[in-house]
Amino acid sequence: MFLAAWVAAFALLACPPPVILAGSHCVADQPGAAADRIVVKFRDGTAIRLRHDQLISLAHDDLSELETVLDAYPGLHIERLFTRPEEDLEHDQAQAATATGLPQPDLNLYYRLVLAPETDAATLVDALNRLPIVESAYVEPPPAPPPGRPPPP
Repeated sequence: MFLAAWVAAFALLACPPPVILAGSHCVADQPGAAADRIVVKFRDGTAIRLRHDQLISLAHDDLSELETVLDAYPGLHIERLFTRPEEDLEHDQAQAATATGLPQPDLNLYYRLVLAPETDAATLVDALNRLPIVESAYVEPPPAPPPGRPPPP
């Protein structure tokens, strides 16, 4: 069951993130999109972790550009997207890689930025996507409707 949950998480993450084109923040334009939350996925190998409400790199990557971007947004709160302990996610990643023979995503590289009211999420997404350390950043999409209910009109 545990491996099945990991494979399900991988399947969700294997789908490419929403495409965000400059000037066209399609996810933010969707009804119900969380314009106050941004999902950031850092590049593999960076070993970026959240410690005492600050992002650090266990691989000693230079985070100065990232810090400059984030410092421009007072009131921003950073949280891990996956809340299970880091060690558990690392163990699951290794177990799934062994079971499948395929590289698995590092779920510890996904973060949610919770923005202060009136923050321009689209501008922050653009700035984050320009950073070499960021693989992708996008406004958090709206939740999926409950199963068995027709989509809203």
